[in-house]
Amino acid sequence: MKILYVASGIPVPGNLGGSTHACEVARGLSRRGHEVHVVAVSREGHTNLGHLFAPAQQQLDGFTIYHIDVPKALSLLTTPTIVALAHRLQPDVIMERYYNFAGAGMIAARVGKRPTLLEVNALIVDPPSIRKRQIDDRLGGPMRRWATLQCRWADAIVTPLQTTIPSGIDRIRIHETPWGADVDRFTPRPTQRPPDHQPTVVFVGSFRAWHGVAHGVKAARLLLERGVNARFLFVGHGPEFAQVC
Repeated sequence: MKILYVASGIPVPGNLGGSTHACEVARGLSRRGHEVHVVAVSREGHTNLGHLFAPAQQQLDGFTIYHIDVPKALSLLTTPTIVALAHRLQPDVIMERYYNFAGAGMIAARVGKRPTLLEVNALIVDPPSIRKRQIDDRLGGPMRRWATLQCRWADAIVTPLQTTIPSGIDRIRIHETPWGADVDRFTPRPTQRPPDHQPTVVFVGSFRAWHGVAHGVKAARLLLERGVNARFLFVGHGPEFAQVC
């Protein structure tokens, strides 16, 4: 298949979590024999309005990247460019990584009448404590309505948890796919350790409910109470920080 993967505002290649995710998704699809075209930015915070009219093209590890460097919050400005790119490439499916201010890929799919896959990696509707949600509520919920509309447009939605998707969306179109890691990239060299070696278990990420950090802390406490000789290090911040400390 020919796949157009829209990851608005995500630097690819890059060192953010989203960068790794988007790159690995594209690489994985390419290795399965698909022709993959990725829309992303060249680096975080970079702006080059010339790319809005002429995306910079680059080959990377089996797939093609089109860099359209506009501020992340203005991702919808890329809609005409992505519509034109989709018309030129004629992809079999358009896949979009959901972001509050994105959706150009979904619009391009509607214009070109192409199948769509919406990738959702966090809550589509922010919790009430989030400033962005509070502003949206005061404005009458335009962002929430836009997010729900994209879910309705999508032929299929892939997400690690169905609870990230608004309850009004038909569950049959939602496919739960847990996050994973490329284990081939993590092959530590064998070392001789003393019998009393104390291993260290590290969590790095956002302290949010769907990241499971509270479960990790609970598991660590249970293991320590049972006398397991290990250290546990949790690195990050977020809404659950106070709860797990």
